[in-house]
Amino acid sequence: MSWATRSTLIFSSGRNVEYRHFPLPPVDWAVETADARNLSQSSDVFVTDPPYADAVNYHEITEYFIAWFRKNPPPPFDQWTWDSRRDLAIKGKDEHFRRDMMAAYAAMTRHMPDNGLQVVMFTHQDAGVWADLGAILWAAGLSVTAAWNVVTETESALKEGNYVQGTVCLVLRKRLREANARRMEIEAEIEEAVAAQLARLTALDDSWHERTNAETLYTDGDLTLAAYAAALQAVTAYSTIDRQPLDRDLYRKLGKNERTVMRDLVDYAAQVANGLLVPEGFPRDMWRDLSPSERFYVRMLDMEAKGATKVADFQNFAKSFAFADYTSLMASTTANAASLAGAADLKGRMLDGDGFAKTQLRQVLFAIWKTLDGRERDPKRGVTILKAEYAADYWQRRQKLIGLAEYIAAKTKTTRPEESQAAHELAEALKLDRV
Repeated sequence: MSWATRSTLIFSSGRNVEYRHFPLPPVDWAVETADARNLSQSSDVFVTDPPYADAVNYHEITEYFIAWFRKNPPPPFDQWTWDSRRDLAIKGKDEHFRRDMMAAYAAMTRHMPDNGLQVVMFTHQDAGVWADLGAILWAAGLSVTAAWNVVTETESALKEGNYVQGTVCLVLRKRLREANARRMEIEAEIEEAVAAQLARLTALDDSWHERTNAETLYTDGDLTLAAYAAALQAVTAYSTIDRQPLDRDLYRKLGKNERTVMRDLVDYAAQVANGLLVPEGFPRDMWRDLSPSERFYVRMLDMEAKGATKVADFQNFAKSFAFADYTSLMASTTANAASLAGAADLKGRMLDGDGFAKTQLRQVLFAIWKTLDGRERDPKRGVTILKAEYAADYWQRRQKLIGLAEYIAAKTKTTRPEESQAAHELAEALKLDRV
């Protein structure tokens, strides 16, 4: 037997420890490579690491190793048939992928007792893929009863931006009861589940940091994944929502950007999470008052400061904040060189109209550009702009304007140092301003 305490004891004692040996009695066993959809053996527990839609092509990875081994395999592998069985691989991300995945999980559910369980390891940053997974598991007769975020990756200088450090282990059991819920009730449950999940992970993070003085356990990407898992836990507990089954869109081809009930609910979970996850260094009391476009810009300033340059990072957060026109706030949308439009990029654009143009953040960026615009930096020009814009409301807004300028200064030190210095000088000038 393998004792979980062994490594702990050896580590704490600093010496080898002798253990009594308890061999297992003779048992029947079998190793079989087979199509999961044609499962015939029953089991109390199934552990699966499924294909992640278009993220990992497992059959191609297998073929890479086959190319090396098939020429001169050592015994007993020389008796094997060296074929990746590509035709049996569940691959893709369309209705065929969803149908085959559902068939595989339905087969496992049929060969599992009512008190059995399944564990599904899943890591993907696309909310649509999580929604598809939820519909697949629901259609297979399963309900998510727990979700564990396990840290599996170490920090590396090669990894920058919004990468995840772990995987989510979903615990599933058979959905044995029929129950209907209204959409509003589900959304309320999602809010509670996401808040509870993020509170648990934040507490773990704080405890880890206090004990080890190391970096955080979970990135923003990990916490977003936790929100998706929490949404599945709330949704899959019910057999119908508003008297409609959740798999009605599972087996047909979806149009580009087409919405489904499951995708809407998973996106809602991401919005709830983003409302709770305040970027590092940003005043918490100001976060809740920001518009979707401001939240996107503030969040991505933080992500840029951490090294995010992939356009997918910007796209994913734009979806989470329900901000469709995110490209209007981008200086570059190149695949691996994406960046926000800074004050000097925006200049005098987007000052009229609705949306981002009406926000305090836009006015602060304009004031920073005015501070920069000239032979010498002069923050008084920026202060004059803000006073003229807000007139009698200026003094009430001043503290928030200072907070925005200080945040921009802190987050652009590396990416746009000139803008950072101008933002710092503007913040100091606003602090010294008197009636």
